[in-house]
Amino acid sequence: MFSTPPGARLQHKKAITPELSKYIEETLRSDTIPGLALGVFHAGGESEFGAWGNKTEDGETMSTDTLFIMASCSKAFLSASIGILMDDYAHGRNVTPLPAGVTTFNWDTKVKDILPGEWGLMDEWADAKASFRDILSHRSGVPRHDFSYGPQDSAGDVVKRMKYLRPAFELREKWSYNNLFYVLGAHVISKYTGSYTQFVQDRIFDPLNMTSSTFSPDSAARSGKLTQTWTTFGRRIPVWFTEENAELSNGPGGVISNVADLENWVRMFMNGGIDPCTNRTIIPRSVFDVVTAAQAIVNGRGSAATSISGYGSGLGRSSYYGHDACIIEHNGGIPGISTTVAFLPAEGLGIVVLTNADTKSFTYDGLPQRIVRDVFGHAEHELENSILQRARHTTSSPGSSQLYPISNPQDPPIPLDAYAGTYSNAGYGSVMLCAPSSTSPPCARVLADFNAIDASGGWSSQFSGSAQLFASWERLWSSHLRLVHLAGNKFAMYPTSLFPQGYGRNTTPFETSDALLRDLGGEPTVEFVVGADGAVIGAGLSGLVEHVGRKEGTVEETAEAWF
Repeated sequence: MFSTPPGARLQHKKAITPELSKYIEETLRSDTIPGLALGVFHAGGESEFGAWGNKTEDGETMSTDTLFIMASCSKAFLSASIGILMDDYAHGRNVTPLPAGVTTFNWDTKVKDILPGEWGLMDEWADAKASFRDILSHRSGVPRHDFSYGPQDSAGDVVKRMKYLRPAFELREKWSYNNLFYVLGAHVISKYTGSYTQFVQDRIFDPLNMTSSTFSPDSAARSGKLTQTWTTFGRRIPVWFTEENAELSNGPGGVISNVADLENWVRMFMNGGIDPCTNRTIIPRSVFDVVTAAQAIVNGRGSAATSISGYGSGLGRSSYYGHDACIIEHNGGIPGISTTVAFLPAEGLGIVVLTNADTKSFTYDGLPQRIVRDVFGHAEHELENSILQRARHTTSSPGSSQLYPISNPQDPPIPLDAYAGTYSNAGYGSVMLCAPSSTSPPCARVLADFNAIDASGGWSSQFSGSAQLFASWERLWSSHLRLVHLAGNKFAMYPTSLFPQGYGRNTTPFETSDALLRDLGGEPTVEFVVGADGAVIGAGLSGLVEHVGRKEGTVEETAEAWF
């Protein structure tokens, strides 16, 4: 029997009812979700599990032991592990030498002191003063820059290139989501323990008896339990995180688990960091308080139903409809996966929702809202725009298509060929832009792939008649880049992944740009700067992060990345 958190309200209604099952089944059909696994955990020990739909295109049914990549729900594992490592140093359990002159390692330790010779930020003040508390609560001032790294990069590469990535805000000025610092966090743990993934295995998975959980996509696939994955529009795609790019994905999004294992993880959090089965402390109280308490304000306004919301380290926090109880949660999304982990510690309720299709608001909002309403007997209007609506905490893929209504296409002011060529940025690397008339062998391959996609009549048909540029752009989140002319020298930017031969049983060509831009608050654009002689000087990439406003200046001065 599980222990009961103090003050937990144990008179919960049952969550998984015939009515809820009908609601889930109807939504899976209407929202093009192949399968869903659900866990609802009540203080005192009662657990409810359910699974609907399929985990493979061959019709294998979803089950509670089906494995999912957890996407950004993994971030709490990273931040908890950083805190556990800090506690190890504080109590002499880790004797790996810290850098010269560093005597303590805690949340307020400066990152530069722990990673001398590797750490660097473009802003001198942030470079000198950013702490682990700052970077893991997303208040570094550095925006997502999720397209700055590719599958060939190591975590060390990502860390060393941070000094070339422009900030959007000053240190601690504004909450701005950033996966890069969770890559850095895993790198720190590996540096001082030998292996981040082994540290989580030894200190979290094994003590909590999470026997199916892993960071290895290959291991998960060999078990036969790993779900296949689908786009938001119903096309099957490969499992996005692979063994080859795991070093990049492990910290911000690489935990692979199922609702059965996650029960133990959530119940430990509901019990203040102590495993209620063994009474063993998994997360020391000082660590638990930092991870779950708001370190930064995400939404300072709130609504009639919710409080203002904050972000701790890997978990968001708010309260709903005047209750004294808070909701602590995170959701996650990568191409093919949507996840939510939420718990209400004072109310004694935990919820895990895992679906095998990407960018599904049903996973993030609809189903968790419905469960909280049903369990606590709220009228529907009381939770409108409530649970999990405060901010999108996702890995996730930087991600929506069709951000720009393209109408009355105009020709750019200079020939498309003039924009073609190779552009470089120290933080992002190089990209070769191809015009439709480009004839080099690399461009010929790129254009052939895009021609196959466009001939299939997918969403890109909306751009017919618009001037476009194309590129191969192998990033963690994309394989290619499509630029669609808007006006003047400005183009809409669509990082996308192409499948010219289709994938799985369906061999019709398609692309996945619909999922890759949905979480961005802005509308990404590339604006070229052209000299008086008509030659292109460079290009500015903007719109990768939501903005309060931009400073005035030239394109080169105000772009988030200048190529």
